[in-house]
Amino acid sequence: MIYISLLIWIIYSIIEGKREANFWHHRINSSDYEIFKDIDRHPLFVLQRGLMLICIGILGYLVTDSILWSGYLFIMNSLVFTFFHNGSMYLERLIMSMRSNPNNSDRWIYKDGWWSQSSTSVAVTTRFMTPVSRTIQMLLGILGYIIYLILFLIY
Repeated sequence: MIYISLLIWIIYSIIEGKREANFWHHRINSSDYEIFKDIDRHPLFVLQRGLMLICIGILGYLVTDSILWSGYLFIMNSLVFTFFHNGSMYLERLIMSMRSNPNNSDRWIYKDGWWSQSSTSVAVTTRFMTPVSRTIQMLLGILGYIIYLILFLIY
């Protein structure tokens, strides 16, 4: 069951990345962009993701019957999120910009797709959430789940 919650979390992360890509693409291309461009939406995104992560954490507690293990898996899920979310967001933004400008590659954004890095985001975490750090965090999160499995099988 714990691994089903990890799969749900990864799927949620990918869907959330695609949703956010659509939000930013349409927001920037909106006729109202200048009016609303200074409003930071990131606190709302953090709240939404936090609520989902708490729900999965509660599920983890119900399965493990341990605050320690559910907290541990909560941290592992947090580590995994950014790799899948940012990767799918940057890839989706690239695809959308290619569809919007099929004959003008100069207008394509995030040309590295999954491995891109934003240079315009105002999110606090953008500076240190590089493709390398996102990959390392994801590997640590998956390693954490493997350690959990090994300990679960031993005890």
